[in-house]
Amino acid sequence: MVLAAYLVLCGAGFLLGLLVRPSGGRARLVSIFGLAAAFGVALLLGNSDSIMVGDVKLIGSAYAGLFLAFGTGTALLLCVVGLGTAWPDRLGPAALAFFGGLAIAMTATDAGVALTAGAAAATVGALVFVRPGNTLIETASPAEPNRHEGFLAEMRTIGLAVGALLVAAVAVLRPAWTSDRDDTIFVLGLLGLGIAIAVRGGAIPFHGPAARLRTRATPMASALLLVWMPAGLGVLALSWSALAFHVGGEAMNAVVLVLQAIAVATLLLGAVGAMIHDDLEEIAAYSIVQDGAFVLLALTARSDAVAEPARLWLLVFVAAKTGLVAWVAAAARTFGTTNLGQMRGWLRKTPILGIALVAIVVATLGWPGAAVYEARASLIRLGLAGNLAFLGAAAMLLSITYYGRLLFVGLMSPG
Repeated sequence: MVLAAYLVLCGAGFLLGLLVRPSGGRARLVSIFGLAAAFGVALLLGNSDSIMVGDVKLIGSAYAGLFLAFGTGTALLLCVVGLGTAWPDRLGPAALAFFGGLAIAMTATDAGVALTAGAAAATVGALVFVRPGNTLIETASPAEPNRHEGFLAEMRTIGLAVGALLVAAVAVLRPAWTSDRDDTIFVLGLLGLGIAIAVRGGAIPFHGPAARLRTRATPMASALLLVWMPAGLGVLALSWSALAFHVGGEAMNAVVLVLQAIAVATLLLGAVGAMIHDDLEEIAAYSIVQDGAFVLLALTARSDAVAEPARLWLLVFVAAKTGLVAWVAAAARTFGTTNLGQMRGWLRKTPILGIALVAIVVATLGWPGAAVYEARASLIRLGLAGNLAFLGAAAMLLSITYYGRLLFVGLMSPG
């Protein structure tokens, strides 16, 4: 019954949130209380929870409950932060719709149903591409064209991601999925899952829409589009890829090589993007894109050994990167700008923001021996060839560089 209650709360919160959205105050209450209720119910979800929806059986698990609690909890955090910064219009209903669909995808015993539900949940991203008129930071370009361009870009992203997920659904439903033969459909299935995660997460070379979110979507939409959705798809991919796509052959090896190349490029160039940009929202977007590469590495490993570190990393990714989005919103509200060059001395003026940023960095990177650090190292080791293990250290150094740049500007004399 806990799982059924969670689904009802998410569905009702989504519909009611859209109905009362023009009313302002009531819309905020619906989003906050809906997410709070969903968060509380997700904490109670366990292995004993199961329901039947027609011919589809849904079975809960402790990890599903934990992941859904992290997701709805971080969404609630953003809405609370939004009360004092720029209200994330439609983000609450979109989050409830996504996590409701993801709950079905994570608990369905049928792989085709799981991936189809994941594809349906990924379509709610278009909801956040209606930017409110009273934004916190005004952009120099006209807002109306940005809204249309952003919506069209999101529809293209949805089309690619959903199409790739449906191909993967066909793959895992093959009767001979345990065969060792290099079956073409399995090759296409793995490629579909990988491309869906890469496109949705803004991996290199699909990073263009992610970098332009700040002028096209509702505030803090990057949490939904670049954090929660790729992480949710990553959970689904890990659930089936080790079983369905553990086949050899030149074609399969070529697909793995392509996904590894995307992951490596994202690990390195995502960090470079965060270093060379001066807008906080763009820095955060590239930082999120960079760490999303670890989801692709977990997929390319195609091994049961990757399950534990990948699941831990997905929880850290959701919590830490949503925290980074909230940090940017708070900094923008405090200083009235997201331009780093105009925020010299921010750390001297608001030490609490500095403490929060250091906490986010530590939670994301960890230290030698820490669970997060070891999870990142394991994903690098299992997802790449042995002679490429140094890329983990390189990615960490690059991350420390752009985070250090933020702190260095904060320690400068105020402008």
